[in-house]
Amino acid sequence: MAAEIKPLEQNSDEIRSGFGRKLNLLSTIEGVPLDINMAVLLGGEEEGVAAVSEDKTVRIWLKKNKGKYWGSVCQHLPATASSIYYQKDKHKIYVGLNNGTVMDFVITDNGTKLSHIRDVLAHVDRITCIEVIPALKFVFTGSKDTYLQWHCSESGKKLGKFKIDVWISSLCFDLASKCLFVGDLSGQITVLKMVEGSAHFITVLKGHTASVRCLAWDNENSLLFSGGGDNTIVVWDIGSRKGTTVELSGHQDRVECLIYIPTFKQLLSGGYDSNLIIWNMDAQRNSTPEWTESDKCECCNGPFFWNFKMMWEIKSLGGRQHHCRKCGKAICAKCSSNVSILPQYGFEYPVRLCLNCHANLTSEELQPLATFYHLKHRIVHADADINTKRLLTVGKDRVIKIWEMVDNWN
Repeated sequence: MAAEIKPLEQNSDEIRSGFGRKLNLLSTIEGVPLDINMAVLLGGEEEGVAAVSEDKTVRIWLKKNKGKYWGSVCQHLPATASSIYYQKDKHKIYVGLNNGTVMDFVITDNGTKLSHIRDVLAHVDRITCIEVIPALKFVFTGSKDTYLQWHCSESGKKLGKFKIDVWISSLCFDLASKCLFVGDLSGQITVLKMVEGSAHFITVLKGHTASVRCLAWDNENSLLFSGGGDNTIVVWDIGSRKGTTVELSGHQDRVECLIYIPTFKQLLSGGYDSNLIIWNMDAQRNSTPEWTESDKCECCNGPFFWNFKMMWEIKSLGGRQHHCRKCGKAICAKCSSNVSILPQYGFEYPVRLCLNCHANLTSEELQPLATFYHLKHRIVHADADINTKRLLTVGKDRVIKIWEMVDNWN
C-alpha cells in the first residue's frame, strides 16, 4: 500500500494542560495522497483504523506489535469517498460517495478483507453524512442535493426522503424520542420526528451564524450539541422544552467535530484551529445574556456614533458600541477595556466586560471548565473509543493521529 506509517513511542509527544489531564500521541498514519475526509476506530479483535479519502479509496490499518499500525486493506471505489460510518456489532462499514451512492461492506478475516454487500443509490450528489440506527434498521444519509434519505440497513430498500432547503452537513438521532436533528449549511438545525417510518417536521433551531458542521447528543439529559463554522458550540436543552441554550466559545476557527462521552460527562470538540477541547459538561453554566441596544453607553452615558443629536448637544464625537459578555449591556470602548475569561458563561478565552461586572468577578467564576490541547494539525474529523481509551483525529495535513487518553477516562 502507498501509505507510510510512523509509530511513536508512548509519551513521546505528550500534551498537558493545567488540570492534571493529558493526551499521549501513540502513532501517526501518513502517506495517503489526497485529503482524508473521515476515519473511524474499529476496536474489537481487529483493532485498527478505517478511513475514506479523495483518492477514491477506503483503507484499513491494523494495530500490530508495539502499537504500530500497518496497512491491511486498500479498496478502490468508483467515486470519491466522502463519508464513513462503522457499525461495530456487525463489523459493517457504510461508505458514502461523491456520486450519491452508499456502499455497504463487512470486515472479514480479522480485518484483512472488505467484502462488498450492496450499493444503494441514495442521492444525486455528494453524501456528506451517514447515521445508522441499528434498533430501527435505518440508514440515514444527508447530501449536497439537499435531501435527507433513509433506507433499510438489512435489505437496502429505500424507505423515505425529506427535503431540506439547503445542503445538509450533519445528522444526529435520539432513539428515545425518535427525533432526528439535521444540520445544514445555513446554520439551522431541522428537527424531525420519525413516526412509523415517516419523517414529520417539528421545528427549526436557529443559533449559528454559519454552517452547522457537526452534532452530538446527550441521552441522559436530552441535550443537543452543535458545532458551527462560526467557531462556537451551542448546547440546546431539548428535554426542558423551554428553548434554553448555552454557548461554548473556545475555538478560534470553525468547529469540525463533536464527541460526547456520557460516562464522564465530557464533550470533545475539534476544529480548524488545531485545538482539541474537552469541556466539563457536569459543571453549571449560565445562558448567554441577551444584548441590549442603546443610543448611549449604559455605563458612562456617552453617545454612540449614530447618536447625532446627543453628539451635537455635548459637542463630542461618539464611539462604537460594544457589549458586556456577562450582563449584556451596551457599552463604549473605554467602559469595556477590561477583559477576562467567563467559563460559567461558556467563554474560555478573554472577552469584554463592563466596569461593574469586572470589578465583581469572583475566583469561582474564573475557574476554567475546559481543557485545551494543541494537536498540531487542523482537525477535520475525530472518533473515540471509550473501551480502549483511544482518540483518533484526522487532519487537513492528510495525517491520522492516534492518541491515548489518560486521566480523563480513568
